[in-house]
Amino acid sequence: MSEPVEDEAYFYVVMRYILQNPVKAGMVKSVGEYPYSSYADFFGSDGVIDCDFPMSLQKKDAWYEFINADTDAKRMDMDQTDVKRLTQEQAEDAF
Repeated sequence: MSEPVEDEAYFYVVMRYILQNPVKAGMVKSVGEYPYSSYADFFGSDGVIDCDFPMSLQKKDAWYEFINADTDAKRMDMDQTDVKRLTQEQAEDAF
């Protein structure tokens, strides 16, 4: 299930959630250890990811602290009240 990112605060949550997934899954001990993450593009060497937009929202130090913050969130919760489920055909027709 996905939810559109419509505001800056939720964008931050999504970024941290994505980058912390390997840690939450027990694959690595820290966010920067996962070799297939875009983390290095944000905080290390230049890579293939365009980080200009997210990095324009906060100072690099603030992003670093936020992304590396120890959270106990196992998943991102979303309000299911307004969720409309589509069939495969309806989803394909929407595009």
